[in-house]
Amino acid sequence: MSDVSAGSAAGTPGIVRAAWLAKLGYDELAAKTLAKARIVEMSSEIATSREALIKDLRIALAWRAYADGVHAFMQRADEESLRHISRFNDKYAEFAADFGNGIQLFADLKRRRESNSIGKSAPEKPIDFDQWEKPEQVHWLIGQLDQVDARQSGQPGGVDLTEDWRVQAIIAIGDPAIDELIDTIEQDTRLTRSVHFWRDFARNRTVLSVREAALTAAMTILRVRVFEPVATGDNFTRRGDEKIATTVASLRRYWKKFRDTPFENRMMDVLTNPDSDSESLREAAQNLAQMNEQRTLSTTGTVAMIEGNENYVEKSDNGTSSSSIPDVIADPAFRRQQSELRRCDVVAQTLNAMVIGLPVFHPLMNDADQRLETMRKLLDTKSGSLRRASDEEREKYDRLWGPVYVIE
Repeated sequence: MSDVSAGSAAGTPGIVRAAWLAKLGYDELAAKTLAKARIVEMSSEIATSREALIKDLRIALAWRAYADGVHAFMQRADEESLRHISRFNDKYAEFAADFGNGIQLFADLKRRRESNSIGKSAPEKPIDFDQWEKPEQVHWLIGQLDQVDARQSGQPGGVDLTEDWRVQAIIAIGDPAIDELIDTIEQDTRLTRSVHFWRDFARNRTVLSVREAALTAAMTILRVRVFEPVATGDNFTRRGDEKIATTVASLRRYWKKFRDTPFENRMMDVLTNPDSDSESLREAAQNLAQMNEQRTLSTTGTVAMIEGNENYVEKSDNGTSSSSIPDVIADPAFRRQQSELRRCDVVAQTLNAMVIGLPVFHPLMNDADQRLETMRKLLDTKSGSLRRASDEEREKYDRLWGPVYVIE
């Protein structure tokens, strides 16, 4: 029997396996598994008490129930998810806050069952949707936010909820959606099917709320950030009622003041207000400089920025990293001050490192979107003519690590 099957840290604890085997009626195999687990335990430098073993067993079983429930929910296997989460809430509710939001997930699954939507495919946009009045469109789209299923891009990383077509459609409607979005942030307790986590081996998964999707849409429409993640694994869903209340109050004050004010005048008001803080001033200046560019504001993602004309900084839910400004954006005339990192930006930077012949790319370049389009066209037309770079080419272009290709 391997160490993993006996209960090493890499697999299910041996005591758990022994319990399962005994329950299934394999008493002899259960006894051998338990004996092996005790040998592993005795060889440990730190003795484990009976109480600690029981606690470890409960944690392992609790995590299995919660993680399986979340994964099934993401895949719309709602009945399976409900079985796992029901067991989790019945037997291991004390771990709910440690692992994520299992209590809220249980309530959401019951809501879906009562509304006869459990396990069903997400509705498509109605054929005549574009002929509807704007308030009717907004109301229908917000009603569908519990179907949002954007996925996390990397680990650690954020979930860009603006990649979901329902959130995109609300953003496209713009200001007419703001009032109902604020009401949603304040009152809506539903969950999306998007999940945020730190790393896959960490025992934590947060099923993001509809509030999170509504806040992402509202901030992106207004181009004003009223929430920013500040710690590892942070998101709006985890912040609780107090943060909801302060965020809603901030949005209502802003919208009451600027509802009837053109966007550029809103930004000038911020810039000329002596009480504006440095972050608000920088945001307003960036918005005016990039009036015609789409800018998404995420609640879990990464922001790239230039700080003090000396450092390139990336701020994310995992913290902050800083380095010198890359040569490709050294000239202030050819760069933006700040931008949300999108999944396509991360992919483009990876391709830049792998493929010789693509245009140089950085997310803070003024023409970043045009460069992305050029990259797409090149790869569409030249993907069949890629070849491995020679040692001489790798050295010439300083691509010494990982796979490197050349566009012929």
